[in-house]
Amino acid sequence: MKNAIIYGEFLEESTTGIAYINSLLEKVLYDLGYAVSRYSEPRAKDYKNIKEIVNKKFYFKDFIKIMLSLLMSKNKEISFITISQSNLGLIKTLIISIILKYKTKRLIIYVHRGDLKSNLNKFYFRKFLINLIFSISFRVIFLSKILSEDFKDNYHNNKFLIIPNSLNKRDNNKSKILYETKFFKINVLKENTYRAIYCGNIHSQKGIDKIILAIKQINKNLKNKNVILDVYGIPFEKINEINNQIQYKGILNYHNRLEIMSEYDFLITASKSEGMPLILIECLSIGLPFITTEVGAIKDILIKDYPYICTCTKKSIVNTIINLMNDFDNQKEKLKKIISHGNKLYRDNFQYKNYYSNIKKNIFLD
Repeated sequence: MKNAIIYGEFLEESTTGIAYINSLLEKVLYDLGYAVSRYSEPRAKDYKNIKEIVNKKFYFKDFIKIMLSLLMSKNKEISFITISQSNLGLIKTLIISIILKYKTKRLIIYVHRGDLKSNLNKFYFRKFLINLIFSISFRVIFLSKILSEDFKDNYHNNKFLIIPNSLNKRDNNKSKILYETKFFKINVLKENTYRAIYCGNIHSQKGIDKIILAIKQINKNLKNKNVILDVYGIPFEKINEINNQIQYKGILNYHNRLEIMSEYDFLITASKSEGMPLILIECLSIGLPFITTEVGAIKDILIKDYPYICTCTKKSIVNTIINLMNDFDNQKEKLKKIISHGNKLYRDNFQYKNYYSNIKKNIFLD
């Protein structure tokens, strides 16, 4: 049996999209006949038992232990690691990548972020580190051609692969049932109350501050309608909760994530930067309408002429929410058509079988 290494976050210890995809990758490698060794990124400890604002830590001792464990491990065929963003994160990525390069025949670098290119343009030191990490890799995985195009002039671009995010088998099967239920509930709203969900890091970079301001303005101006926003995610900043309007609900884990999402009328995000957010793929899979900005690789997740696009400004978010509310009230068949086309996009591109096929074909595991 061949052997593989995955370094990063995993679902048992983190709720991030990266953790989800690493766990999905592990399952694909198993299905391809590989024994997988996990090496968990110490930073995942930040996401455990969250009761207050998260302050990122280095976990120096844990990092040294992982380095020593990797150096003492047996050589393997292939390894995967996600590239970080900050100076310290890139240094850590480089150190682990050098060890993985030494211990495995093929080192695969995963680029989950949609704003990695900005580091090349703004920070010479980060540009040096990113290029060095790319140079020692066998392949570099991007989530979308949109993101890899940012690096088309990079002299390592012959290594670039495109492998979109996808749902795992369990969520794929679950979403089929939830989609049928959700699709036929579009006609039901409770007394002009629209239930919205936000799910992501609680950070101004994700637009949560502008979303909250927009919800407050709508509820103030539209006396006969009410928007309730439930906020889920890792708290990097505080938010102002408002009774019967905005409430922080904690962390949304992957055991019952899709079921909880399906209870809402729509999801909203207004991020300034993204890779390919898994939360929007999940919305497509269960038939949940969503409002989003069009940054990173989000364009790949949208049907043609998707109408609920906003920018990260209060005015734009307000207008887009009102547009969606009007479609709920007056254009239900239009809304159902949008949901149906979105679900087809998911079925064609973002299921487990798509991810499995992409890994098998592009990583040349044979």
